[in-house]
Amino acid sequence: MGVISHYLQPEVLIRRVRWTSTLAIHPPLLTSLEQHFTNLRLDLKLHWSGPSTLRSSLLLHSLHVYFDPSKLDTVKASPLLTHVQTQIIDSPNLAELSMEIGSRGCLVYDVDPKPARLKGRHFPPLEKLTLEAFPLAVENVDYWMENMDWSQMRSLYFRAIDEPTCFFNKSMELVGGLPRLKALRMELPWFDNTGDLWEFEDTFRRFLGVHRDAGLSEIALEGDYWPCLQAILDRHGTTLKKLRLHDPERSYGPQREMLSEPELSDLGQRAPSLEKFSIDINCTLNGSLVGPFSRSPISVGCSSIYIFRNSQ
Repeated sequence: MGVISHYLQPEVLIRRVRWTSTLAIHPPLLTSLEQHFTNLRLDLKLHWSGPSTLRSSLLLHSLHVYFDPSKLDTVKASPLLTHVQTQIIDSPNLAELSMEIGSRGCLVYDVDPKPARLKGRHFPPLEKLTLEAFPLAVENVDYWMENMDWSQMRSLYFRAIDEPTCFFNKSMELVGGLPRLKALRMELPWFDNTGDLWEFEDTFRRFLGVHRDAGLSEIALEGDYWPCLQAILDRHGTTLKKLRLHDPERSYGPQREMLSEPELSDLGQRAPSLEKFSIDINCTLNGSLVGPFSRSPISVGCSSIYIFRNSQ
């Protein structure tokens, strides 16, 4: 602290502090920052297993919390999540929030903490929200929708959340909707039956239509996405700058379909502003898509093209 405190003087210009640790930022250090740098941006990234205490702050701009499931069970994780929610609510300048709970890679843990429903307390108007393996059950979706100002939301990223269909349905009921939304990235969960998948696809198409006026510039879907492709182009093709469509290969369930030559040509015509583009192709095509791809407007406008090859 002595070395750090040497730099925490009014005459030293510090605009941004990034804190990455298994522990929350030390209270004395946070107090010094608040006293000397009222316009500073504070970014916290915590790999958390407790019992360190997170403190709210007017300086807090972004917060990423990974709850370590190898060290936390549901009983221990629930009060930690409630504590984080409280500090988020008391940090009015927070603009970016990322919370991750659960599995990473091939490791799966049975951790299902319950976020508290803090009555009369409201989340700040976030601009970016990332939820990974987060317990977003139906009752929690209701709470988030009712207690968050969504008017400034520009970016959403979901991975392995419980109820994506419920979230998109509820978001369309918001007064004013998501008028500033520009980026939507999502790793779709595995649906146990085709009925659930069809329900999600229908809901997602309607979500894209509701936010047609916003004009999304980035859409990234990983999983079963092809039924949504035409809806993406119909509603947001002219504004898209980044498009990623990928269904990882797996040994179970139906595998993705590949883009055909007409579909590739159509995509190039209907997404003229595309700068970054990632798709799946079948490597057994032996270059049969090279010709139409080179003639597509995509190959002219894109600065980055990534192809996922399917070995089947």
